[in-house]
Amino acid sequence: MTTTWYRFKAADVLFFRDGRPFNQGDPAQMAITSLFPPHPNTAVGALRAALARGMGWDGRSPWCDRIKATLGDGEALSGLTFQGPYLTHGLAGPLFPAPAMIVREKGDDHAIRRLGPGRARDCDLGSAVRMAEPKNTRPHTRVKALTGSWLTLPGMQHVLNGGVPPRKEIYLAGDDSEPSDEENDVKNALFAREVRIGLARNPRTRTAEQGALYTAGFVRPQAGEKVALVMGVHSKQKLQDPVSPIPLGGEGRFAWVEGGEEISWPEPPAPFQEAGDKLLYTVTLIMPAQLCGPKWPGPGEQLCGLPGTIVCACHERPLMVGGWASEHFRKGDWGPQPLKAMLPPGSTWFMEADPDDEEDVRGWHLKHIGDKDKRDWGYGQILIGTWMDDHTRTIGGGDQ
Repeated sequence: MTTTWYRFKAADVLFFRDGRPFNQGDPAQMAITSLFPPHPNTAVGALRAALARGMGWDGRSPWCDRIKATLGDGEALSGLTFQGPYLTHGLAGPLFPAPAMIVREKGDDHAIRRLGPGRARDCDLGSAVRMAEPKNTRPHTRVKALTGSWLTLPGMQHVLNGGVPPRKEIYLAGDDSEPSDEENDVKNALFAREVRIGLARNPRTRTAEQGALYTAGFVRPQAGEKVALVMGVHSKQKLQDPVSPIPLGGEGRFAWVEGGEEISWPEPPAPFQEAGDKLLYTVTLIMPAQLCGPKWPGPGEQLCGLPGTIVCACHERPLMVGGWASEHFRKGDWGPQPLKAMLPPGSTWFMEADPDDEEDVRGWHLKHIGDKDKRDWGYGQILIGTWMDDHTRTIGGGDQ
């Protein structure tokens, strides 16, 4: 298999829809803001179209047999597998979604803390249930999730080793109620949000349509070489260079695409922490995942074939991920795809396994979990870390 890496740089603002309706007259339409970075299926579709143009596709006609044999057709990927899209930031390198187990204290110092399985309790969820609790905090201290924040490679390495990231390795998603550090604020350092008002026109009369005023919240990544998206493609043969610029996302926006370099990855911990006869490890998503089965696994159950069982987990509310089918445009069945609930990036499971399974656990680092059809599109990629079963201290570098 040949692996080719590509780098996307926005030509202007970008717009990526989430699962909410975006219809004329819908009351929620005023609150629509762009996702960033986009879900894998959006980036994969744009990259495949650019590669097809590099093979001679005119952008309108159905793909010829030669293109289909190389790039697949619609949901069929013809042996291709994708990685990403990953967010990168200039000299800082790759950025990883902040794990849900890393939180911020509410108060004057905003200290960075780590969640871990607490003491076993009997509750309405069952007996001996262990919920995630903050470590090293004073009684009644309130904490806040780092939702929408990013860690640098060294910062994520601290987390995988069982510690917390130093402040300088975090790009915080600021909030208007708290003072923000401009250097480490995602809104300022990575991208800006721009709300624009549009007016739809009748293509025949070129006049404004009655009641067709709309708004959309775009994102503007930092200019120059600072903020980009990187994707990897595994293929059986060498791919043609893509045509650039390419349409990316919605609202008629474009991005430049060029050859890129493989991003650097954090390493799994060495050694893993142990408690008694159990090896303690964490599983953290860096891409959304659609897990198999009718329900998501809970404490005491296995996670997608990984060794051992789940102790507890930390994750935000599910993502509703859809998509847009354009390959059947001429058949009349093109359009939005049904929404599916997925676990968001940053979701983390605390696991325990037999110490003899250490090599097997380590081998899952950077692999993909969940629905097999989604894994080839880049969904479900994980990082393996460790945790300490101790209610009084954490390990590793950074603020404690």
